[in-house]
Amino acid sequence: MSHEHVRSEKVCLNCGTYPLHDRYCHHCGQENVEPRQTLWHLVVHFFNDVTHFDGKFFSTLKYLLFKPGFLSDEYVKGRRIKYLDPIRMYLFISAVFLFVFLAVVHPPHRVSLKKDREIIHATDSMRLAEMEDNLNGLFDDYDHESVFILNVPYAYRHGEKYYDSVQQSLPAGKRDGWFTRYMAKRQIGMYEVYDEEPYNFLQAAIERFLHSFAKIFFIALPFFAFFLWLLYIRSRKKYYYVAHAIFSLHYFSVGLMFTLLFLPFIYLDLRYNSSDYPLYPFMVLALYIGMIVYLYIAMKRFYAQGWFKTLVKHIILSAATSALVLFIFFVMFLNSFLSAGH
Repeated sequence: MSHEHVRSEKVCLNCGTYPLHDRYCHHCGQENVEPRQTLWHLVVHFFNDVTHFDGKFFSTLKYLLFKPGFLSDEYVKGRRIKYLDPIRMYLFISAVFLFVFLAVVHPPHRVSLKKDREIIHATDSMRLAEMEDNLNGLFDDYDHESVFILNVPYAYRHGEKYYDSVQQSLPAGKRDGWFTRYMAKRQIGMYEVYDEEPYNFLQAAIERFLHSFAKIFFIALPFFAFFLWLLYIRSRKKYYYVAHAIFSLHYFSVGLMFTLLFLPFIYLDLRYNSSDYPLYPFMVLALYIGMIVYLYIAMKRFYAQGWFKTLVKHIILSAATSALVLFIFFVMFLNSFLSAGH
């Protein structure tokens, strides 16, 4: 509850309702407090609005983590005021996830023109050798990944105007289709950026990908809800698409929370475990298994079907979602390189 002073006037400043009989307007719900606020009140309101520090956030989080499917069932049944809104919950957890993820997972080391002379020499040697068609053996001697860009077709390295003029000179039947033209121009722009500063091209692309990593789950979420809608299409009168979307929001929020719990341990293992037996692959496997088990329990509780029928649908949903996430991962990773010139 707010600790601000209640106004002596019994008229609502928001809608003009008179007289007011309580702290809150019975017509619009606004609190009848003094409109002048201190900076501290603004800070308190900010945290209350974002996280409901009155206890709603933490109680919702407890149910979310330890009672799979419970919150989704409560929402569909109309019991909502006690819990944090699922969209707000997901957005807040996503923001925290992105902050921690970028703090833990760092992009590759940026090449310094003054300090990393060996890498610069290796890159320049490969580019020169590629121009002379003499790359044999060089890839064994140097291990600087950014030279992968040399695989861009040679015809794309003269700029977009050159490409357009070549296309115009060809007969209509032999010109590139719209998709090939689109990809060609993306590669042309990418090569122009690389040509200006080849030493940190890969690092910059990976950094772009890491900043967009959380978008993978955001893009996958509506498809996940659609898969659920297809699997439970016979129950569409009871479980309309929005009900599946609420279930998806809760499940993806849990996925981000589970990943948050594992990220520090994966980071510590990658950074400090110098043995030949790293632990992080087992941590990732444990995370994946945890999410699979959680999903089955949540589906069983929320959709209230038999264990075998739920298991079959769970397997189909897990396979389809895994394939979708891998596809989105690949597309976004590729786009991190192709968007360099755009």
